[in-house]
Amino acid sequence: MKKNTLLHLSQLFLLLFFLSAAFMCLSQTLTVNNPAYLQGTVTDFNDGSPIANVTVTAVGTATFITETAVNGTYNLTVDEDTYDVSFELIGLKTVIVSDTFVAAGITTTINVTTSEMPYPVPWVLADP
Repeated sequence: MKKNTLLHLSQLFLLLFFLSAAFMCLSQTLTVNNPAYLQGTVTDFNDGSPIANVTVTAVGTATFITETAVNGTYNLTVDEDTYDVSFELIGLKTVIVSDTFVAAGITTTINVTTSEMPYPVPWVLADP
């Protein structure tokens, strides 16, 4: 009899534990963030042509990432915050636009130009 009572008490304890944990999860406050928007175009400094596949990263309290389309444009939905927005593609100079405030419900436009990154070729030797 004692064995069954202890078994039932332990099962009841586990049930109450899981119910209280579930209740705590349900009782948490949910917040709704008002979206803000970043958009723009990335072009080549030399000829103004659009650059595709540039990684656009907005780093603030949270980080948001996208890539430019074939026509060099990008659209990024973010939270209202102040961001450092970087534009990166292998072989091109990285452009960083610092301290950009993006307000909720507003579209902030950042257009940038970039150019090829000069790099030395260490394995080419000149014969004197």
